[in-house]
Amino acid sequence: MMPTVPPPAARGPAGTMLPPAVPCTAQDTGAFRQSISIGSDQHVCGNVVVVGGDMTIAGMVDGNVTLVSGSGDISGTINGSVTAVDANLRLQHGADIGGDIHVVGGSIQRASGVIVGGSVDRGIDPQHILPPFWQGTGSPYTFPWSHLLFWVLASIAVTALFPRHVALVRQAARGSLVPAFVMGVVCAIFGAILAVGLVFTCVGIPLALLIAVSLVVASVIGTIALGLWLGERLLGQPANGRRASVFPALIGVTLLALAQTAPCVGGIVTVLTSCTGLGASLLAVLYARRRAVWTPQGML
Repeated sequence: MMPTVPPPAARGPAGTMLPPAVPCTAQDTGAFRQSISIGSDQHVCGNVVVVGGDMTIAGMVDGNVTLVSGSGDISGTINGSVTAVDANLRLQHGADIGGDIHVVGGSIQRASGVIVGGSVDRGIDPQHILPPFWQGTGSPYTFPWSHLLFWVLASIAVTALFPRHVALVRQAARGSLVPAFVMGVVCAIFGAILAVGLVFTCVGIPLALLIAVSLVVASVIGTIALGLWLGERLLGQPANGRRASVFPALIGVTLLALAQTAPCVGGIVTVLTSCTGLGASLLAVLYARRRAVWTPQGML
């Protein structure tokens, strides 16, 4: 009986002998708000997707690696491409990337000796496209021109095109402010989990995008309605009209946009206004369906 002979080891650069490939230990792997660690003795025969968590890869991945809003350390072999969105990517010594590296809104650190078979592309940074006088003087806080411009244009366009809808959302927020915030938080969390789950199925990616866009649009409309309510209060106007006015909405939304970018408290204000606006938009839809009040003349 002939003895079993192990397969020959692969030959690497400069004639060095590489160890035989490790058999597959996992297929497609993903995590949401959790960390993933692929050891040097592990071999993923598929893709790796991590959203909102940390990632450590010391083994081998046959497919592509995607990291969103987290940090990643790679010292192993990636036969596909690596994409990092709003993430910190560190390529350690010994890392071997067979495809391209795409970095959008994050950072990349590359140690000496790292092998990249494709190109390293970085996403467009706002400071590369804004005029120099909009970028501040290098201080820790710069004036949020682009953020303010977006909300100014959005408030004018939405209020002018859909005055009755904005007024209805404002009325819903005015009558149920706390329930609107709670509903917004619940819908945002549930929608994010559902969208991420659909992304992993591949077939559900269009539906996941539709859910994400719907939540964002509803939150924007709701935030504009909150700004309308704030502007009416500041100007001493009644907050019970059936048609929204552009000027008070512009005043209120501008103040909310500035508060969202304020140091220290800006994040809290953003969460409060976004979730409350989302909940108010959903409550307005529920109120309209319950009362069947939509007519060409508005809400009765």
